[in-house]
Amino acid sequence: MNRFKFKLTNGTDADYNIAILHGNVDVTGTTITQAAETPFAVSAVTVHRHNKTHLNTYGVAVDAVLDDGTIATGLEASPANSQYTIRHFLDHIKVNPQVCTRMIIEASNADVFQGDIFFKQGTPLDGSPVKSIAMSDYLGTDQNIDTKIIIPFYNNPFPVTDETIAWLKLAKSRIVSITMELAPLTA
Repeated sequence: MNRFKFKLTNGTDADYNIAILHGNVDVTGTTITQAAETPFAVSAVTVHRHNKTHLNTYGVAVDAVLDDGTIATGLEASPANSQYTIRHFLDHIKVNPQVCTRMIIEASNADVFQGDIFFKQGTPLDGSPVKSIAMSDYLGTDQNIDTKIIIPFYNNPFPVTDETIAWLKLAKSRIVSITMELAPLTA
């Protein structure tokens, strides 16, 4: 069983819709840092992969896209194991498709589970429908803790591939850790 775990920390007074998988939609962007001492001079240009513009154009209304580090003002993303980056995981699933057999979500507060997780296959060849999972359906089913849910996908695993787009809402001032248990996608 393969696993990947990451943490999202919302340190703001705003809710964020976050794409945790962006499929094959281009999320590349740049951040330009102006030199403090010289007008119009640039001290650094940084390439990142958390530009939400193309996802929004595609009809997926998100405020942020999963990547390493700061992905929006006051919103941080980090892998559980610093040896493996989020970007490496996202690159890996593009060439090594997986299926998610189980998702474990741990939150700083139970109100995180009042929302849904949304999934869509992002392909330009069809208008695949958006599917959703109500996280509250999994509160208290297999555990007695209200800050952790386990979503089993054993009978209907969802693909984690270069076409999968998934997103959820993270409420203001909340922290959530998501573990995806994965298995190789078989034909």
